[in-house]
Amino acid sequence: MKSLERLALLCGMLAVALAGCGGDTGPKTVPVTGTVLMGGEPVEGADVNFMAEGASHAASGKTDAQGKFSLKTLDKDGAVPGKHTVTISKYESAGATEMTPDDYMNQMGAGATAPPSGPKSLLPAKYADPANSRLSFTVEEGGENDFTIELEP
Repeated sequence: MKSLERLALLCGMLAVALAGCGGDTGPKTVPVTGTVLMGGEPVEGADVNFMAEGASHAASGKTDAQGKFSLKTLDKDGAVPGKHTVTISKYESAGATEMTPDDYMNQMGAGATAPPSGPKSLLPAKYADPANSRLSFTVEEGGENDFTIELEP
């Protein structure tokens, strides 16, 4: 009988412990939206990343045909409040530049070197580098947090 009582006690303790699990996890976030433009025109298909100082996870989003984006952090909408370094990148799709090394060498002729690796950036490279993007915004709790980001060609 004692083992049945112990099992019942253990099940009760487990039920209490599990009741505390599954709540709101992760950092506190606030809604963040914006528009990415270059030369006054919307940039479609760009990846936007907001990296908060001292945060372990970036907030990210992708621009639509109007250049508009909304951010998510992990599985939550928005970004953590605070100052953020911002990067924006857009790369040519892999299918657009897919060429075998042999095809490249045949096309380029004798003396050609291997093709450059990696996809081609469709935006100035500085915007993809947090150290050089020069983009920063402060996300405020209770603020509007709708940013227009104008990229220079």
